[in-house]
Amino acid sequence: FLALMRGDRSHACEMATRVYEQCARELDVTRMPGHDVYWLTATLGEAALIRGAPREAVQWYTRATAIAGRRYGNVASTRRQACELVAQLKLDWSQFAGCFPLPEVVVFSAAIAGACMTSSEASEPLQSALAQAMRAQLVQDRPVFGFSRLRNWLELVFLETVLQGGGDVAVLWEGEPDSDGGRVGEFAERAQQVLGKCLEIHPLTARAGAPAEPASDYARKVLIGLGTMQARQLGTVPVVLTVPHEERAEQAPRTDATPAGILGARPRVMALLF
Repeated sequence: FLALMRGDRSHACEMATRVYEQCARELDVTRMPGHDVYWLTATLGEAALIRGAPREAVQWYTRATAIAGRRYGNVASTRRQACELVAQLKLDWSQFAGCFPLPEVVVFSAAIAGACMTSSEASEPLQSALAQAMRAQLVQDRPVFGFSRLRNWLELVFLETVLQGGGDVAVLWEGEPDSDGGRVGEFAERAQQVLGKCLEIHPLTARAGAPAEPASDYARKVLIGLGTMQARQLGTVPVVLTVPHEERAEQAPRTDATPAGILGARPRVMALLF
Protein backbone atom coordinates (compact mmCIF):
# COMPACT_ATOMS: atom_id res chain seq x y z
CA PHE A 1 0.00 0.00 0.00
CA LEU A 2 2.70 2.49 0.99
CA ALA A 3 4.79 1.61 -2.04
CA LEU A 4 1.81 2.28 -4.29
CA MET A 5 1.15 5.60 -2.57
CA ARG A 6 4.78 6.55 -3.26
CA GLY A 7 4.26 5.75 -6.92
CA ASP A 8 6.43 2.61 -6.97
CA ARG A 9 3.95 0.40 -8.84
CA SER A 10 6.30 -2.49 -9.60
CA HIS A 11 7.47 -2.84 -5.99
CA ALA A 12 3.86 -2.55 -4.80
CA CYS A 13 2.79 -5.40 -7.11
CA GLU A 14 5.70 -7.55 -5.95
CA MET A 15 4.85 -7.00 -2.28
CA ALA A 16 1.13 -7.52 -2.93
CA THR A 17 1.86 -10.89 -4.54
CA ARG A 18 3.83 -12.00 -1.49
CA VAL A 19 1.13 -10.80 0.89
CA TYR A 20 -1.56 -12.46 -1.22
CA GLU A 21 0.20 -15.83 -1.18
CA GLN A 22 0.86 -15.67 2.56
CA CYS A 23 -2.71 -14.67 3.40
CA ALA A 24 -4.09 -17.41 1.14
CA ARG A 25 -1.99 -20.00 2.97
CA GLU A 26 -3.07 -18.71 6.38
CA LEU A 27 -6.69 -18.64 5.29
CA ASP A 28 -6.54 -22.32 4.36
CA VAL A 29 -5.21 -23.12 7.83
CA THR A 30 -7.53 -20.91 9.87
CA ARG A 31 -10.76 -21.36 7.91
CA MET A 32 -12.41 -23.31 10.69
CA PRO A 33 -15.28 -22.55 13.10
CA GLY A 34 -14.24 -20.11 15.79
CA HIS A 35 -11.51 -18.42 13.76
CA ASP A 36 -11.99 -14.81 12.68
CA VAL A 37 -10.72 -14.46 9.13
CA TYR A 38 -12.06 -10.98 8.39
CA TRP A 39 -8.72 -9.20 8.14
CA LEU A 40 -7.15 -12.03 6.15
CA THR A 41 -10.03 -11.90 3.68
CA ALA A 42 -10.02 -8.11 3.45
CA THR A 43 -6.24 -8.10 2.92
CA LEU A 44 -6.64 -10.57 0.08
CA GLY A 45 -9.01 -8.10 -1.54
CA GLU A 46 -6.52 -5.28 -1.14
CA ALA A 47 -3.65 -7.39 -2.47
CA ALA A 48 -5.71 -8.50 -5.48
CA LEU A 49 -6.54 -4.87 -6.22
CA ILE A 50 -2.89 -3.81 -6.16
CA ARG A 51 -1.91 -6.80 -8.31
CA GLY A 52 -4.31 -5.59 -11.01
CA ALA A 53 -7.19 -8.03 -10.45
CA PRO A 54 -10.18 -5.78 -9.63
CA ARG A 55 -12.84 -8.44 -10.19
CA GLU A 56 -11.10 -10.79 -7.78
CA ALA A 57 -10.75 -7.91 -5.32
CA VAL A 58 -14.53 -7.36 -5.46
CA GLN A 59 -15.07 -11.01 -4.57
CA TRP A 60 -12.73 -10.87 -1.57
CA TYR A 61 -14.11 -7.56 -0.32
CA THR A 62 -17.69 -8.84 -0.59
CA ARG A 63 -16.75 -11.98 1.31
CA ALA A 64 -15.00 -9.95 4.02
CA THR A 65 -18.05 -7.73 4.52
CA ALA A 66 -20.26 -10.80 4.93
CA ILE A 67 -17.85 -12.12 7.59
CA ALA A 68 -17.83 -8.77 9.41
CA GLY A 69 -21.55 -8.78 10.14
CA ARG A 70 -22.25 -5.91 12.53
CA ARG A 71 -18.61 -4.88 12.86
CA TYR A 72 -19.24 -1.74 10.85
CA GLY A 73 -16.03 -0.09 12.06
CA ASN A 74 -13.95 -2.83 10.41
CA VAL A 75 -15.86 -2.51 7.15
CA ALA A 76 -15.53 1.28 7.24
CA SER A 77 -11.77 0.99 7.74
CA THR A 78 -11.43 -1.42 4.81
CA ARG A 79 -13.62 0.83 2.68
CA ARG A 80 -11.45 3.90 3.35
CA GLN A 81 -8.33 1.95 2.39
CA ALA A 82 -10.00 0.63 -0.75
CA CYS A 83 -11.08 4.17 -1.72
CA GLU A 84 -7.49 5.38 -1.58
CA LEU A 85 -6.24 2.43 -3.61
CA VAL A 86 -8.92 2.83 -6.27
CA ALA A 87 -8.14 6.54 -6.57
CA GLN A 88 -4.40 5.85 -6.85
CA LEU A 89 -4.99 3.16 -9.48
CA LYS A 90 -7.42 5.46 -11.36
CA LEU A 91 -10.20 2.86 -11.35
CA ASP A 92 -13.96 3.35 -11.28
CA TRP A 93 -15.14 3.30 -7.65
CA SER A 94 -18.69 2.32 -8.65
CA GLN A 95 -17.63 -1.29 -9.19
CA PHE A 96 -16.39 -1.49 -5.58
CA ALA A 97 -18.97 0.62 -3.72
CA GLY A 98 -21.41 -2.28 -3.43
CA CYS A 99 -18.87 -4.33 -1.51
CA PHE A 100 -19.25 -2.11 1.55
CA PRO A 101 -22.97 -1.66 2.42
CA LEU A 102 -22.52 0.49 5.52
CA PRO A 103 -25.68 1.54 7.36
CA GLU A 104 -27.37 4.91 7.22
CA VAL A 105 -27.24 6.47 10.70
CA VAL A 106 -30.66 7.88 11.63
CA VAL A 107 -31.21 9.77 14.90
CA PHE A 108 -34.84 10.10 15.97
CA SER A 109 -35.98 12.33 18.85
CA ALA A 110 -39.63 12.88 19.64
CA ALA A 111 -39.97 14.81 22.90
CA ILE A 112 -43.64 15.60 22.35
CA ALA A 113 -46.14 16.64 24.97
CA GLY A 114 -48.93 14.07 25.14
CA ALA A 115 -46.94 11.36 23.37
CA CYS A 116 -45.76 9.39 26.37
CA MET A 117 -45.58 5.65 26.88
CA THR A 118 -49.21 5.63 28.07
CA SER A 119 -50.69 8.01 25.49
CA SER A 120 -54.28 7.26 24.51
CA GLU A 121 -53.43 8.60 21.02
CA ALA A 122 -51.23 5.58 20.34
CA SER A 123 -53.89 3.29 18.89
CA GLU A 124 -52.75 0.15 17.09
CA PRO A 125 -53.94 1.37 13.66
CA LEU A 126 -52.08 4.64 14.14
CA GLN A 127 -48.88 2.90 15.25
CA SER A 128 -49.11 0.56 12.25
CA ALA A 129 -49.66 3.46 9.86
CA LEU A 130 -46.72 5.39 11.31
CA ALA A 131 -44.46 2.33 11.04
CA GLN A 132 -45.48 1.90 7.40
CA ALA A 133 -44.74 5.55 6.66
CA MET A 134 -41.34 5.27 8.34
CA ARG A 135 -40.48 2.13 6.36
CA ALA A 136 -41.32 3.94 3.14
CA GLN A 137 -38.91 6.79 3.93
CA LEU A 138 -35.99 5.04 5.63
CA VAL A 139 -33.23 4.15 3.17
CA GLN A 140 -34.32 1.03 1.30
CA ASP A 141 -31.10 -0.11 -0.37
CA ARG A 142 -28.88 -0.11 2.72
CA PRO A 143 -29.24 -1.04 6.39
CA VAL A 144 -30.20 1.53 9.02
CA PHE A 145 -28.52 2.16 12.37
CA GLY A 146 -31.14 3.93 14.46
CA PHE A 147 -30.50 6.04 17.56
CA SER A 148 -33.30 7.14 19.90
CA ARG A 149 -34.20 7.71 23.56
CA LEU A 150 -37.13 5.29 23.91
CA ARG A 151 -39.10 7.80 25.97
CA ASN A 152 -42.44 7.72 24.14
CA TRP A 153 -44.44 5.58 21.76
CA LEU A 154 -43.22 7.41 18.64
CA GLU A 155 -39.62 6.58 19.50
CA LEU A 156 -40.64 3.01 20.33
CA VAL A 157 -42.30 2.61 16.92
CA PHE A 158 -39.22 4.07 15.22
CA LEU A 159 -36.86 1.61 16.94
CA GLU A 160 -39.17 -1.34 16.26
CA THR A 161 -39.40 -0.34 12.60
CA VAL A 162 -35.61 -0.22 12.22
CA LEU A 163 -35.24 -3.65 13.86
CA GLN A 164 -38.01 -5.17 11.75
CA GLY A 165 -36.22 -3.89 8.66
CA GLY A 166 -33.06 -5.79 9.61
CA GLY A 167 -31.22 -2.75 10.98
CA ASP A 168 -29.52 -2.11 14.31
CA VAL A 169 -30.48 0.27 17.09
CA ALA A 170 -28.84 2.12 19.96
CA VAL A 171 -30.77 3.61 22.86
CA LEU A 172 -29.93 6.52 25.12
CA TRP A 173 -31.43 5.28 28.39
CA GLU A 174 -32.42 8.00 30.82
CA GLY A 175 -32.47 7.24 34.55
CA GLU A 176 -31.14 4.28 36.48
CA PRO A 177 -30.32 1.12 34.47
CA ASP A 178 -32.83 -0.99 36.43
CA SER A 179 -35.68 1.54 36.31
CA ASP A 180 -38.65 1.33 33.94
CA GLY A 181 -38.28 5.00 32.93
CA GLY A 182 -42.02 5.60 33.21
CA ARG A 183 -42.85 2.87 30.70
CA VAL A 184 -45.84 0.81 31.77
CA GLY A 185 -48.13 -1.90 30.46
CA GLU A 186 -47.79 -3.01 26.86
CA PHE A 187 -45.22 -0.33 26.13
CA ALA A 188 -42.98 -1.59 28.95
CA GLU A 189 -42.97 -5.09 27.48
CA ARG A 190 -42.24 -3.83 23.98
CA ALA A 191 -39.55 -1.49 25.29
CA GLN A 192 -37.83 -4.41 27.02
CA GLN A 193 -37.92 -6.40 23.78
CA VAL A 194 -36.25 -3.50 21.96
CA LEU A 195 -33.62 -3.17 24.69
CA GLY A 196 -32.88 -6.87 24.40
CA LYS A 197 -32.06 -6.41 20.70
CA CYS A 198 -30.04 -3.21 21.07
CA LEU A 199 -26.54 -3.18 19.69
CA GLU A 200 -25.70 -0.41 22.17
CA ILE A 201 -27.35 1.01 25.31
CA HIS A 202 -25.96 4.31 26.56
CA PRO A 203 -27.06 5.25 30.10
CA LEU A 204 -27.75 8.92 30.77
CA THR A 205 -28.08 10.07 34.37
CA ALA A 206 -28.65 13.53 35.77
CA ARG A 207 -25.75 15.96 35.66
CA ALA A 208 -24.19 17.00 38.96
CA GLY A 209 -26.27 19.74 40.58
CA ALA A 210 -29.12 19.27 38.08
CA PRO A 211 -32.62 17.86 38.73
CA ALA A 212 -32.98 14.08 38.82
CA GLU A 213 -34.54 14.03 35.35
CA PRO A 214 -32.06 15.04 32.63
CA ALA A 215 -33.16 18.11 30.68
CA SER A 216 -34.69 17.32 27.28
CA ASP A 217 -32.34 19.67 25.48
CA TYR A 218 -29.31 18.06 27.10
CA ALA A 219 -30.56 14.54 26.31
CA ARG A 220 -31.20 15.45 22.66
CA LYS A 221 -27.72 16.91 22.31
CA VAL A 222 -26.18 13.75 23.76
CA LEU A 223 -28.30 11.59 21.45
CA ILE A 224 -27.33 13.56 18.35
CA GLY A 225 -23.70 13.50 19.47
CA LEU A 226 -23.76 9.70 19.73
CA GLY A 227 -25.26 9.38 16.26
CA THR A 228 -22.77 11.86 14.82
CA MET A 229 -19.80 9.97 16.27
CA GLN A 230 -21.11 6.70 14.83
CA ALA A 231 -21.68 8.32 11.44
CA ARG A 232 -18.17 9.79 11.37
CA GLN A 233 -16.73 6.38 12.14
CA LEU A 234 -18.58 5.07 9.10
CA GLY A 235 -17.57 8.00 6.92
CA THR A 236 -21.07 9.38 6.50
CA VAL A 237 -23.39 12.08 7.86
CA PRO A 238 -26.30 11.23 10.20
CA VAL A 239 -29.90 11.87 9.28
CA VAL A 240 -31.43 13.68 12.25
CA LEU A 241 -35.19 13.41 12.65
CA THR A 242 -36.53 15.69 15.35
CA VAL A 243 -39.71 17.41 16.50
CA PRO A 244 -40.41 20.69 18.33
CA HIS A 245 -39.78 21.02 22.06
CA GLU A 246 -42.66 20.31 24.42
CA GLU A 247 -43.43 24.01 24.85
CA ARG A 248 -43.70 24.46 21.08
CA ALA A 249 -45.85 21.37 20.71
CA GLU A 250 -48.25 22.73 23.33
CA GLN A 251 -48.89 25.77 21.11
CA ALA A 252 -49.80 23.60 18.13
CA PRO A 253 -53.50 22.85 17.52
CA ARG A 254 -54.82 19.40 18.40
CA THR A 255 -54.91 17.07 15.42
CA ASP A 256 -56.90 14.06 14.31
CA ALA A 257 -55.63 10.53 15.01
CA THR A 258 -54.07 9.83 11.61
CA PRO A 259 -50.38 9.63 10.65
CA ALA A 260 -50.57 13.01 8.94
CA GLY A 261 -52.66 14.41 11.76
CA ILE A 262 -50.42 13.29 14.63
CA LEU A 263 -47.32 14.64 12.92
CA GLY A 264 -49.00 17.41 10.95
CA ALA A 265 -47.83 20.10 13.38
CA ARG A 266 -44.25 18.85 13.14
CA PRO A 267 -42.99 19.87 9.68
CA ARG A 268 -39.37 18.82 10.20
CA VAL A 269 -40.44 15.23 10.77
CA MET A 270 -42.97 15.40 7.96
CA ALA A 271 -40.33 16.58 5.53
CA LEU A 272 -38.02 13.67 6.42
CA LEU A 273 -40.41 10.82 7.08
CA PHE A 274 -43.45 11.46 4.96
